[in-house]
Amino acid sequence: MATRLILIHHTNMILRAAHLKQCLEQQLHQSQKITVFASGEVFSIVEPDLQAQLLKDEQHYRGLGVHWLRMAPGCACCSSRLVIQTHLGRTLRLNPPDVLILEVDSGGHVDTLMQWLSTDQWQRWFSSIEVFTPKQA
Repeated sequence: MATRLILIHHTNMILRAAHLKQCLEQQLHQSQKITVFASGEVFSIVEPDLQAQLLKDEQHYRGLGVHWLRMAPGCACCSSRLVIQTHLGRTLRLNPPDVLILEVDSGGHVDTLMQWLSTDQWQRWFSSIEVFTPKQA
């Protein structure tokens, strides 16, 4: 069975983190195996209280069986492309999830990222690719 890819992006890291949490809550009731590739960007700028809450949330989801990989900040199609491709390829080959959530850095070039995710090399692994840009509250 192919993996459903959900791509979350926005320049506002706090909105992305909130949408990631909302998305995970939905998927917990619909999918058996969930993997998250999350940008570490938000941890470098938020206040300590918010950072502590984000870490608690991450531990909560890990406890529910969500495989979580926190990526170093960097553009998913430029500076972090090789790292993401390596982890993505390994995950899809060795332990493909039902749903893979990719939360990308605020500086990411989503159009370029979508171009390489749409190539034959990657397309065969995905049942669908959904792109979400959280709306301002």
